Amino acid sequence: MVDTVVGFLSSDDPLRFFGVTMVGVSGRTVLKVLLSVALLVVLSLFNSASRTIMRTVTGPAGSASRFWTKQGLQLLTAVVAVLGLFSIWVTPGTDLTVGIGLVTAGLAFALQKVIASLAGYFVILRGRVFAVGDRIAVGEVRGDVMSLGFLRTTVMEMGAPSSMTGSETGNWVPSRQFTGRVVTVSNGVIFDEAVFNYSRGFPFLWEEISVNLPFDVDLRAVDEMFSACAERHTRRLSDEAMASMQRMSRVYAVDVREFGPQVFVSLQEDWILVTVRFVVGSHGARAVKDAISRDLVAGLKESGITPASVAYDIRAVGGTAPGTDEPGEIPDTSRGRDL
Repeated sequence: MVDTVVGFLSSDDPLRFFGVTMVGVSGRTVLKVLLSVALLVVLSLFNSASRTIMRTVTGPAGSASRFWTKQGLQLLTAVVAVLGLFSIWVTPGTDLTVGIGLVTAGLAFALQKVIASLAGYFVILRGRVFAVGDRIAVGEVRGDVMSLGFLRTTVMEMGAPSSMTGSETGNWVPSRQFTGRVVTVSNGVIFDEAVFNYSRGFPFLWEEISVNLPFDVDLRAVDEMFSACAERHTRRLSDEAMASMQRMSRVYAVDVREFGPQVFVSLQEDWILVTVRFVVGSHGARAVKDAISRDLVAGLKESGITPASVAYDIRAVGGTAPGTDEPGEIPDTSRGRDL
């Protein structure tokens, strides 16, 4: 019995099933299929066992150690699967040049997006474009990277500042805070779109708050008030940003030296626009702006300064009633019209 099975699996003769010759199917082909299935089962078991071990040995979910361990295991599994299947199916004396060429050309045409996504995966890792935990913006998607796969990146979406929401479709949060939606993006998008990384290298941003003030305001007192309010909430962030920029300057040609709050004044047609510029972290910017804004409101009230605004003085102009010389109301010409 054993000799019969071994002889069948080593035979190149076509397999006959109920008198029908199965073209291209032989005992050796059946053996290759069984070996391929066994290889995939073993790799699947290895993958499951490694994930179980990884959850107990590495750090918490989302940590850098677990991310890189997972990526290494996935790459190892993929390489072993490709090499194993290639060794099983490509045997000495098999002329597969033409077949492989046709199959490769067909796959390259049909799977352009998949190949671009796979290539983007390696570019992201090798080029250190972003990693799990980074806050990025690519195309119309903004948020924190939750997962990075071979083909797609998963992002926890965040909103955009009010100045940018005009270009955002369906984004109802006018700030850099989570919307609650999970978005998947093809890795190939990095070849067509610019990738903005809020965290890589320099995890800080410059923010600004602007207030319209009347022309007769004491600019020296305003400058001191705005600087003090921003300094009160960003002193530690400014020091950390300076240290981060010093580390960054060892790698990139960048030289930025102003990290403390700065106040700028510009003349407008109806008022003076006073802007305070300060540093915030890549996360938590809205809370810092909220604290500074509340202090500014309190400081302006205490100083008796009222923000400038455009006022309209609407007055009714008398007329004469139709057909008489007596004063009357001006007829409502808008009645019956769509406004």
